[in-house]
Amino acid sequence: MRFSTLICASLVLCFSGCSSGTDPEIAKRPKVYPVTGSVTLAGQPVEKAVVIFVGGDGVTARGVTDASGEFALTTFDQNDGAVAGAQQVGILKEEAGYDPNQLKIGEAPPAVKADRNALPKKYADPKSSGLKADVKDGQENHFTFDLTDKP
Repeated sequence: MRFSTLICASLVLCFSGCSSGTDPEIAKRPKVYPVTGSVTLAGQPVEKAVVIFVGGDGVTARGVTDASGEFALTTFDQNDGAVAGAQQVGILKEEAGYDPNQLKIGEAPPAVKADRNALPKKYADPKSSGLKADVKDGQENHFTFDLTDKP
């Protein structure tokens, strides 16, 4: 009897230390909305391009295009989307160097050397690319980027 009481008391103490609440860091995250899109260069799908959205608050989302040029953005969790609002967009495709699939969530890609970017250089920097998107709550957020200049 005493042994079973000791076990029950130990289990109660063990489980009372476990939290069933939400992680405070996760609770601080801004709300994100699903974002998908496509990237083409002169009408042809661009595979393995890194697409970066930068919101006005500095929160970044990124995605990598598949063989058909389609992407889904990730901010915190895989394919969760981007924050609502106006976004500056950058798109690049590095021929060699790092693997975009190995980036940690929320991590920006390293600087791309101009000679390694297979896309026109002007599209690489979200601040100066001229590419924009407006992510909205409650709407389909699918954006098409048809890049026109040659690398």
